[in-house]
Amino acid sequence: MTDLVKRNSGTGKFEVATLGTDYQPPAARTYVLDAASVSPVIPAGGAKIKVFIGMNGSGVNTGLTQDCTINAPATGGTPVDGQEFEYWVLDNGTSTARVLTLVGFTALGVVLPTTSNGAATQKFVAFNGRYAAGAWNVLGVSYA
Repeated sequence: MTDLVKRNSGTGKFEVATLGTDYQPPAARTYVLDAASVSPVIPAGGAKIKVFIGMNGSGVNTGLTQDCTINAPATGGTPVDGQEFEYWVLDNGTSTARVLTLVGFTALGVVLPTTSNGAATQKFVAFNGRYAAGAWNVLGVSYA
């Protein structure tokens, strides 16, 4: 593998760049079209975690058709303090709200979502946050 380089602003010389300081790896995306349980892996190097539930990444967006347990990342790499995450849950566009059970997350100043929107049109529930001090902390929740 080729190392990434940066130009030292003081000397003007090129140096090997440091992961997490000089650059961030691309976000690790997980797509789950429909499942009763979702457990994303922890990517290496502190990459941002993006999870899309009810979508497959290829334009098929049927939405979640069943209740779903959403687990915090627990396998794969080692989490890094400050590592960001985003979860997007697409409702299937029926009037039935789906029960969302979040496991392994800590709410900080927000209320964790417990259902999808259950609207007659497809809508999103999104939540995001950061890993810090041994916990996946949810800092924001929105409904769109």
